[in-house]
Amino acid sequence: MKSILTGIAIVFMFSTVVFAADPASTRTLPSTIKPDLVPIGSTCCINGHYLGLNEDKLCTAGETPGKGKFTMDITQAAKCGGTYTAVVTDSDDGHVTNFSGTVTASPLRGCCTMSGNSTSGSDNIKIKGTICKKGLKWKVENGTYKTNKCSGVWSIQQP
Repeated sequence: MKSILTGIAIVFMFSTVVFAADPASTRTLPSTIKPDLVPIGSTCCINGHYLGLNEDKLCTAGETPGKGKFTMDITQAAKCGGTYTAVVTDSDDGHVTNFSGTVTASPLRGCCTMSGNSTSGSDNIKIKGTICKKGLKWKVENGTYKTNKCSGVWSIQQP
């Protein structure tokens, strides 16, 4: 019985080696499979609701630096396109500021670069940040902003 099992094992190993080494084989080897092309935008699907914090770091004379909380609702172009609009609502007074901007793939794995400008109000706010997916949620840490009066840092994360 032992010799029969040994014989079967040898035949199996030999046929596996011959099949793998056969240049006429039509079997596709794993190393020759080409991955599907994925549009860059599809990796930057940031559409959603976010909770945020901001902190002024440098302000013009007469302005007092402040801190605040806000919500940000991002609506991205179709099929995770490279543009977005956002509605930012100040958690303290309910003031709403609208933004529009771009989002592009970042060299950092799992991250995208976003930038935007306010489209309402008189502060002319410019934002920049790197948004990264942590687990199943997107998050910006140490984004920067600049207004007519102050500049500072901001962060957002999905709840």
